Amino acid sequence: MGKMAWYTKLYSKKIIKDFSLFRDDCEASFDDDYWYWYQQGRWHDEQDNLEEALTCYQQALQAKANDYWAWYHQACILEELGDYEKAVECFRQAIKIEPDNYWSWYHLGYVLSEELGLFSEAVDSLEMTHALRPNDYWVNYRLGDVWRYLERYDKALVYYNQATLARPNDYWANYRKGDCFRNLGDFNTAIVKYGLAIAKRSDCFDAYYNQAECYRYLCNYEKAILSYQKALELDSEDEYAWYNLGYCLLKIGKIEEGNQYLSQSTRLNPSFSYHNQNQSCP
Repeated sequence: MGKMAWYTKLYSKKIIKDFSLFRDDCEASFDDDYWYWYQQGRWHDEQDNLEEALTCYQQALQAKANDYWAWYHQACILEELGDYEKAVECFRQAIKIEPDNYWSWYHLGYVLSEELGLFSEAVDSLEMTHALRPNDYWVNYRLGDVWRYLERYDKALVYYNQATLARPNDYWANYRKGDCFRNLGDFNTAIVKYGLAIAKRSDCFDAYYNQAECYRYLCNYEKAILSYQKALELDSEDEYAWYNLGYCLLKIGKIEEGNQYLSQSTRLNPSFSYHNQNQSCP
């Protein structure tokens, strides 16, 4: 029995939401083991039975070794299970079969950068992804991240800018722009970018903290104090925020209050000391 005849026979038994092609009680067809195992894998995948789905995709590939989707779904499960090296192998095998598929290139770049820290290799994969979808938010954002990890902040900004063209109000791309400008020493622009991020998510400690850091680097202690205070409203256990807030208060002559904040930082982290109370601006 051919695949279409087998499919039609199964479909006629049950309505679409419960048809037996996805069910454990469906008997494999001798002449189309691939289709059976692939659909079994999809069903287990949707049920979050990852190990079972992985086994099914492996069985499908024994029947049809050059099937793109079985390699791709197997790679995604391996990624989710944390077996990143094998996931990379499977994504690369999928790419050999369909070299113009966006998703395999994207996931390959993501795993290489975010999970394995192989940033230079990730650039190549994500550049291929970018060639396929140059205006896609996610590939531009990931390329920005990779170049930022490689400390090429100028190149990172190119892609973060493209990401915000796709999503002008995105918190993360604006926040990462702030990081890049801060690392480039352009603290005023960094403050603006962190402000854009805060306007979208006022509950994020990091944007307030890094904005405060930029004000401190500019010796604008009053504004730094306000941003550190906002940060501490969101995370009162961060010893660095307490310490730097105390430092800024000392700088504007509020000695008693500043020492109280410095004391709180050392309570949270006993390794802290007051050794740099009188340091000049960074």
